[in-house]
Amino acid sequence: MDVTRIPLFRDLTAEEIERVQSHFEDVPLQAGAALFQEGDVGDAFYIVKSGRVDIAKRVRKDSNETITILTLGPGADFGAMSLLDDEPRSATARAAADSKLYRLSREHFLALVKTEAQIGAKLLLNIAQTMIKRIRHVNQELAVLFEIGRSLGRGLEQTDAALEETLTILKQGVQADRASLFLLNPIDESIDLRASSGWAGGRLSLSLKHPSGKLSALLRIDRPRVIDAHQLSALSQSDKDQGWESDSNLVIPVTSHDRPLAYVVLSKSDPPFSDDDVNLVRCACLQMEQFIERTRLQQELKHQSQI
Repeated sequence: MDVTRIPLFRDLTAEEIERVQSHFEDVPLQAGAALFQEGDVGDAFYIVKSGRVDIAKRVRKDSNETITILTLGPGADFGAMSLLDDEPRSATARAAADSKLYRLSREHFLALVKTEAQIGAKLLLNIAQTMIKRIRHVNQELAVLFEIGRSLGRGLEQTDAALEETLTILKQGVQADRASLFLLNPIDESIDLRASSGWAGGRLSLSLKHPSGKLSALLRIDRPRVIDAHQLSALSQSDKDQGWESDSNLVIPVTSHDRPLAYVVLSKSDPPFSDDDVNLVRCACLQMEQFIERTRLQQELKHQSQI
């Protein structure tokens, strides 16, 4: 891993980075294992060396149910606030895959700040700049999610229009070229293009009984994933494009009770989607999950009343 790209080490010399790294310890974490729980006393800062770490929040204080709000990959860091105070952890960190982390304890950090004043000043400045950047990013995400919530909230009578407006907001939020939503239809056992933004695609539908082609690849994706055109072709065993895919594709399943309802796909030709893009779209999919469930319930009630 190129540690010079980690925000904590910004503007540090190679010698200074080496001194800081001497205070880190390696932490292996098996898939599914919790590094810490929401409410635990914070006492260390972490950098993901390899693997993936999910950051999850409780739905309610009196519930053990959690929602994953972030997934962090190699080079990402978390827990910086615990270097500056001893407040309880605001979320749970759990390995989404076998992972290796770097750990810097508050004790070692404070000792470093005291004995290496110049390095300590740089680290404190880098932490402050990183926190400010994240606050600004969160503000932007909240604005996007607010617009999506407002669109879905007024769209129960015009489902397709609400979904298309939501995709447009998401497309702009992550600067994608186009966005698509494929809805699983349990009645006729198919997956159908239900809404799109940024491209004039015709109707796309695939039978779930004999899946094949690019749409079938979506059915094999069970977690948020950034996948390029080559990987998508290999997964689907088809090189034929359908128009919704591109060089970089962000695919996120919309699920309810571990059952897929739909797939959101955002595509672009420029640099791959970032972790921040994945996390923003994941939060939007939670809103879309509730919208799809409410819409289906409303349609079922209307159908029953007609009978």
